[in-house]
Amino acid sequence: MKYLTLKQIKDQLNIDQNFVDEDDFLNQLGDVAEEVVELHVNSNLDDIIADNKGVLPKPLMQAMLLMVGNLYNNREVVSFSTKTLAIPYNFEYLVDFYKNYNN
Repeated sequence: MKYLTLKQIKDQLNIDQNFVDEDDFLNQLGDVAEEVVELHVNSNLDDIIADNKGVLPKPLMQAMLLMVGNLYNNREVVSFSTKTLAIPYNFEYLVDFYKNYNN
C-alpha cells in the first residue's frame, strides 16, 4: 500500500490495532482499493497529489476506505442475508469528481 496505512484500515473497520491475524489480508485489500481508485479516476494518484498541494484529496481516501470495508465485510460475491440499496454518497460519488476524461 502506498496511500493507505494499516492503522487507517483498522480504524475504519473497528479492528484493534493489536490484532494482527488478518494484517496480510487487510494490506491486500488496501492494495486493491488503491488500484481500483486509480483505474476509476483514470489518473495516477501521485499526479492528483501533485496537483493538490502534496495531499491526496479526502474524498479519494474515504473512497478507498469504503472499498476496503466493503471487500472486508462482503468476502463473497453473493449475500443471501440482506437486501441492500445504493447509498447516496457511495464510492462512485466520491471518486467521480477526480475522474480524468482526457486519457
